[in-house]
Amino acid sequence: MAVAKRFYLYSRKRKGKPAVWYVRFRSDDGTIGSPACTQQTDESKAEQWAVEASLKGETLATRKPGSPTLEEWSTPWWIHG
Repeated sequence: MAVAKRFYLYSRKRKGKPAVWYVRFRSDDGTIGSPACTQQTDESKAEQWAVEASLKGETLATRKPGSPTLEEWSTPWWIHG
């Protein structure tokens, strides 16, 4: 059985500039957190940044405990259809 990586990297192109790398961390329950910019243009440096952030416990949570979900937040005013 394969073990899921604790994070994954992806690049975003920028007009007239080199692509920059972003990271998304996976929590213990398997959910994926919000993207974070590594501010790196080199993939190996971006991976090093992500490993260091993970070791320091600086991974981003999907949402803060107690904060409303999108559904809870939008129910009072969102009318579907």
